[in-house]
Amino acid sequence: MKIWLVPGAGVVLLALVWVGVRALRRRPAAATRRLAQIVCDVFGDDWARRLGLPPEQLRAALVRGAGPAVAHDLGDLVEGVELRFDRCGPREPVETSVTCRYRADQGSARAQLRMGWDHLPPDVRAQFLREGATTAVRRWEVPVP
Repeated sequence: MKIWLVPGAGVVLLALVWVGVRALRRRPAAATRRLAQIVCDVFGDDWARRLGLPPEQLRAALVRGAGPAVAHDLGDLVEGVELRFDRCGPREPVETSVTCRYRADQGSARAQLRMGWDHLPPDVRAQFLREGATTAVRRWEVPVP
């Protein structure tokens, strides 16, 4: 009976590691999650209206990774989003331009906003600090379910 205890524990341990790795791969990184939050803040209401969804359901699908059907439908509508962060000065809000490209010749939409330092994605802040850059560009795409 004891002879099966060690291999059995090893199998259980491998199964737990496998489940943990899969869960981590599905969870968006902090920077990607922050980009999704910004994009949802800017275009979420419009996209929810176009798809006939409550805005909360769209946000849950994009930010928390829930709802593959929603992501699939949004992927049919949106080709991609570009976010451009322009830092004007050390104590100034960051000028942010968010441009959405739609599929099927539906054109594009652009929004301008000002963001405080604490609201920037962590990798954008790091780029500004590390490289002394004044501009950072990020692309966001609808997550593939």
